Amino acid sequence: MFRTVFKGNLLITLREKPVLFWSLAFPLILSTLFYLAFGNLGTAELIREPIRVAYVAPQVRNPFYDLKGILEGMQRSSSGTDKLFDIYQVSEDEARRMVAADEADAALVDGDTPQLLVKKVEPRQVVVKQVLDQVDATKNTIFSLLSTNPLTDMGVVQTQLSQADFVKVMPLGGQMSADIIYFMALLGMTCLGACSAGAAVVIRQQANRSPEGARAAASAANKWGRVGAAALATWLVQVGMTLVVYAYMRFGLGRDFGPFTGYILLVLALGTLMGFLMGMAIACAVRGKDNTVLGITTGAYLFSSFLSGLMSDKVKRMIDVNLPWLSRINPGSMIVDSLYSLYYYQSVDTRYLVSMTITCLVFSALVIVTLGRHYHDSI
Repeated sequence: MFRTVFKGNLLITLREKPVLFWSLAFPLILSTLFYLAFGNLGTAELIREPIRVAYVAPQVRNPFYDLKGILEGMQRSSSGTDKLFDIYQVSEDEARRMVAADEADAALVDGDTPQLLVKKVEPRQVVVKQVLDQVDATKNTIFSLLSTNPLTDMGVVQTQLSQADFVKVMPLGGQMSADIIYFMALLGMTCLGACSAGAAVVIRQQANRSPEGARAAASAANKWGRVGAAALATWLVQVGMTLVVYAYMRFGLGRDFGPFTGYILLVLALGTLMGFLMGMAIACAVRGKDNTVLGITTGAYLFSSFLSGLMSDKVKRMIDVNLPWLSRINPGSMIVDSLYSLYYYQSVDTRYLVSMTITCLVFSALVIVTLGRHYHDSI
């Protein structure tokens, strides 16, 4: 019986055009559109030319502190041949005019507390602000040490200012790309797309919702054996389609998700199971027409994908900052955060696997309780 039901649902799932479209064709099309739309994302943020800074000298120059000289000595690359800043020493009025006319990326008014003038906030302006903050913090630290003990050895000061003991350089992925978060969110959506297939399994196995369920209910076959065989067959098809989408992104579009391929495949398989069980749980809990149930399951996984950053990475960042509890219980965020952690930190964090496993167990419990309670209603 198990083999017959398994084989039958395997063929049914492979022949369902809506399932093939939403679980396979749609992610493939969307990933291609992402590749075309985001192919140059992040290239505008690269600093390929020196940052133009209009510098306003202080009225009284500090003989121990030369901000202009510090900025002029900074390099864009480790080769030491490319300057980070082009400094133009002008008056304050001229500096303001240059910034307003986009002749300078920023203006810097030197003094006890340097002032930064900008027209817009973009990567170039952010770099100037970060450099200025770092220089100002270092200056204040040195002056504080010297005021405490004027005889302090400058070698000791340099040692105390060194960040070598506090900063560790770590690679952030082999091939950093600004669009990778969208492809991760799309993989999460593909996994959760099994939600509709899970709902369809429940509908097909209930006697009051489908002829197949009515025939099965009249037979002597164990109902949980039928549900398990149908669920296993459908889930395997969904996992296969998810892996096809992943392979297309990885090898067809050249998106690098990191070196932990085996762990990534495990995350995708478990994420697909989570989406599949979520669909089954919704179909068991919601009473109504089949189209109503399928509409709710589709809306649920699309909303989860929206929260995980599919439409905009700013949405995910906002949820993570303001509603971290929602991010922790959102199935889509669990999948994306797991892939994100692998990509950026190059290490396996099992917390996300544990969260997804617990979520699968919760959905399974809901299916067992609700499906067992009204399985034979209204035959």
